[in-house]
Amino acid sequence: MDSSTYAITSWLRLEETEPLLEELTNLNGATAYLFDHFISKENAGGEISAKVHEELKDRYNPKKLSEQAFEIKNHMISPTFWSEDTKFNKYLKDLAEVEEYILDAPKDNEGRLALSYVDFLVNLIMKHHPHAAEMMVREVLFLHLTNSFSYLFRIHFGDQFMAIKSAPFFVGLEDAHQRVSTEILD
Repeated sequence: MDSSTYAITSWLRLEETEPLLEELTNLNGATAYLFDHFISKENAGGEISAKVHEELKDRYNPKKLSEQAFEIKNHMISPTFWSEDTKFNKYLKDLAEVEEYILDAPKDNEGRLALSYVDFLVNLIMKHHPHAAEMMVREVLFLHLTNSFSYLFRIHFGDQFMAIKSAPFFVGLEDAHQRVSTEILD
């Protein structure tokens, strides 16, 4: 996901250190695997592992990649996904008071994968950049990367995109992303 790199360096203006890039590559690989497993079902696990191996070279650790995917999957399928007392869930619930479409996000694997990815990425960024303003990191990554997931799902599902349960969430975020982008450019 080049969107995560773009968000980190251009939107947040944070440095991508080698340790951060390594963990980010594993997070992206694990997320791609889960996209394949839950959504596209093309059995691309081998290709994804090979791509992560290519990126990380001698630092590649298949066990880390597998553990990352397992951790994200457990987060996604947790019966307490929405009720867990985390900073990210508190942020989402506060946002849902103003933007009701947020409540549609956890209704399917597509929405849960997008939210889980952003949650894990925020934690990763804060681990490597503890000086960063966490609320700003959360807001920028949430808005920018859920918009990227929306684009990915629109391509994958085509005309059937609006049939997924979390479609109102993604459409609402596309509109919010457009508003914010317009305000920044004005």
